[in-house]
Amino acid sequence: MYETDPRIVLTLDAGGTNLIFSAIAGNREIVEPVHFHSVPDDLDRMLSTLVEGFEAVRRQLDAAPVAISFAFPGPADYAHGIIGDLPNFPSFRGGVALGPFLERKFGIPVFINNDGNLFAYGEAISGALPEVNALLERSGSTKRYRNLLGVTLGTGFGAGAVIDGRLLTGDNGCGGDVWVFRNKHHAGMICEESVSIRAVRRVYGELTGSDATRLTPRDIFDIAEGTHPGDREAARESFRRFGEVAGDVISQALTIIDGIVVLGGGLTGAAK
Repeated sequence: MYETDPRIVLTLDAGGTNLIFSAIAGNREIVEPVHFHSVPDDLDRMLSTLVEGFEAVRRQLDAAPVAISFAFPGPADYAHGIIGDLPNFPSFRGGVALGPFLERKFGIPVFINNDGNLFAYGEAISGALPEVNALLERSGSTKRYRNLLGVTLGTGFGAGAVIDGRLLTGDNGCGGDVWVFRNKHHAGMICEESVSIRAVRRVYGELTGSDATRLTPRDIFDIAEGTHPGDREAARESFRRFGEVAGDVISQALTIIDGIVVLGGGLTGAAK
């Protein structure tokens, strides 16, 4: 039904590094996305940037949007639109009523959920899950998948789970949050501290004794490939440690979810 719904919804992909605003109707993007840099440590500037981004998208539309729906990191009280204590967004600590704020600004309903949850749900209803099942059907197999783990690798480590076609939210809104699993390399850290952009940079900097803050994951990948100047072995080790912790977490999660895994997020661009 959503594929033929003509109503327009404003959207946002919010990360600790970038904010990408857009609009969809009938299951397709209908505007040119608008990009802004995130301002995670300044609440007033962050809220102003969010309003500016949605207004920039709205100016591209021929009809009025009916809602705003977007992904934002948790933990949060998503049902009430309240964003809580986020390591990647320090200015939100203590709780910010982001949903009600935007509802007052734009006069339309606002729906927020975890970025990993929405990634997983999208892949389950119109992405990898139906695609895999269609391939199985065409091959004559009676096997069908109903469960999916969606993992986002980027500024942070996000995830969401869909079980029997339903998004796993849990009793406290934290279902599928595997980013807080144990870190096999550092007992005092959660796994996200080894599975993120900052982790790849940190390890490369530690191994080389250099300042790696300006390097992108793609830069470090290219160093590992020998196509960019730098310490090739250190770059490879940075990604090896990242992959080892990510693989450890995903393998544990699959003992519960037992479905297909889909990888997304900015760090998946550092691949070939």
